[in-house]
Amino acid sequence: MKKSAFTKVSKAFFFFLMVGLIYLLFYVVTIFVQPSKFSLGTFNNIPTEAYIEPDKPYYLSGEIECYPRVIISPNNFAHYAVTERRVKSLGEVRREACRVDDNYIATIRFYIDAPAKLDYSLLFPGQFCEYILFANRVPVAFTKTFRSDNPVFPSPRVINLPHADDGKYEIVLYIITPVTSMSSTLDTIVFGTTETIDRVENFGIVTSIINVTIILVTILFCTIQLIAMRRDKIVLSYVLLAIATLVRCMMIDDVIMMQIFPSLPYQAGIVIKSASLPLTILALIYHEYCMYPSLFKKVPMYISCAILVFPFVNSLTLRTIPVLEALMYISCFIAYLFIVIVVIKAHINNYPYSVLFSTAVAVVIAAGFIDLSTRTLPVSGRYVNGFPILVFTLIEMLMLAKRYSSQYEIEQFYTEELNRTLEAMQDSENAFLNAQMKPHFLYNTLNTIADLCVTDSEKAKSLIASLKDYCYMILSIDNVDKTVPLSREMELVTAYTSIEKERFPSINFYTDFPIRMPKIEMPPLTLQPLIENAIKHGVRKSERPGVITLRIRESFDAVTFYVSDNGVGMSKEAIEKLFEEPKENKSIGVYNIDKRLKNLYHTGLYVESTIDLGTCVSFSVPK
Repeated sequence: MKKSAFTKVSKAFFFFLMVGLIYLLFYVVTIFVQPSKFSLGTFNNIPTEAYIEPDKPYYLSGEIECYPRVIISPNNFAHYAVTERRVKSLGEVRREACRVDDNYIATIRFYIDAPAKLDYSLLFPGQFCEYILFANRVPVAFTKTFRSDNPVFPSPRVINLPHADDGKYEIVLYIITPVTSMSSTLDTIVFGTTETIDRVENFGIVTSIINVTIILVTILFCTIQLIAMRRDKIVLSYVLLAIATLVRCMMIDDVIMMQIFPSLPYQAGIVIKSASLPLTILALIYHEYCMYPSLFKKVPMYISCAILVFPFVNSLTLRTIPVLEALMYISCFIAYLFIVIVVIKAHINNYPYSVLFSTAVAVVIAAGFIDLSTRTLPVSGRYVNGFPILVFTLIEMLMLAKRYSSQYEIEQFYTEELNRTLEAMQDSENAFLNAQMKPHFLYNTLNTIADLCVTDSEKAKSLIASLKDYCYMILSIDNVDKTVPLSREMELVTAYTSIEKERFPSINFYTDFPIRMPKIEMPPLTLQPLIENAIKHGVRKSERPGVITLRIRESFDAVTFYVSDNGVGMSKEAIEKLFEEPKENKSIGVYNIDKRLKNLYHTGLYVESTIDLGTCVSFSVPK
């Protein structure tokens, strides 16, 4: 008992240790990608950078002049000196002092003094919906929706500064952004040579495309699995999770989103972005439930799902209600806690794929922690989200592939078992049908001999001799024999027709065979009952001399047999009754033969008949 408790504690500890190690890895990567600091200044205090590395990006840091609630011409700052405020970052514009109705409005000014004779660019953050940027009093960038009623969702943008021989720039920025703005891009400006900034932007775009491509490939892979596994719930749940993750990834990474939807309305973007988080958590809970339904208790699950309504309402209200904003974080934390508890239970109880799944969840949790703990850095940890998405996707694909492989092996095993069982049942049925055919013919022949003993004793003796030879051949056929050679079946037909010629001299038997008899196997006692039916139900009921013909035709892939007579023929209703399962004391010949042929070849007898002209019964045996 103590050992079991120790094992559970150690497995839970291992999970949290894994989260910590993954978080540490993400944090090291985040610190590694941070740019160096470049000091900017105000009108009266402009730090000079004598040297920068041309191939290295920098982030601008220092005091910024902020003029709340006004748009100031680059030539009129002296008139507004009284309203000047000093801020440490662009994010500080989002404060009550800059608010006008539902927008933050401000004019920003700062100075850059960089080494001369180089061309510089800015990677401007996607924090603000509408802006105009002046460099040395020349407008170099602006949003098309500036001061409009329909702004688009913000996106980072590369701004090329005009060439300055002395490397000195005065940057003036007009900002108008809604109070509900929540763009996730960094709120610092990245600065460097034009070549370096272009490289940074291209790297970000390529990374974004790779992330989105990975998720799209995952969705395609899961869709194929979903079709192959006949709407498997686990695969379906992961398809939903992958789609939610795709939306979340694209909304976090404003670059890729705005490349695809450059005219995405601001409010629609806010709703989608805010709702993507609870949707992803909800999809993750459903995916976990499909994997380990026995570990889910109804009340905690319902609570975890129900409280996610707060993030949805918060997104619909454009995050304008502070209470809902706080409840959003609390509800997401509770839902994640529920997910972690189920994962640890699965890991402790050694559920299938629990190690892989717990690793995937640990990656997601560690990525969330790195996002929260690095938001004050110039480049937030959210920019390494591509790695956890990649890891999570690969783990899930591995799990689904292993599960599909296992299910395929199980299906193969049971398919083979089913085939063996069906084959055994079919063998038993064929043996039973063969056993039925022997007494069926013998009873009819013995009845004939009994009649002849009264009317023609000499003919009866001849028939008994012929029957003795026939019985020797027919009784040598084992009931379990599926097939016999065609030559053996023809010997039985010859013995049978010799008996019938003695009985009915007026009936003529004709054969039409190929020059070389086909070497095939066929069900035993197939032709004789058909000839018997032609005699009994065809030519004997006709007043004209009877003719029965057995023809054999060979094609490339089959041998076809025809038994025809010139008897009285049959109606369609009579033909249909031939194939009905016989009741007690009824003839079983045609039904029996048709059943055995279908068991072996999946195709049975074909009957053509015309009243007063005759009947032809045919069937084919594949080579």
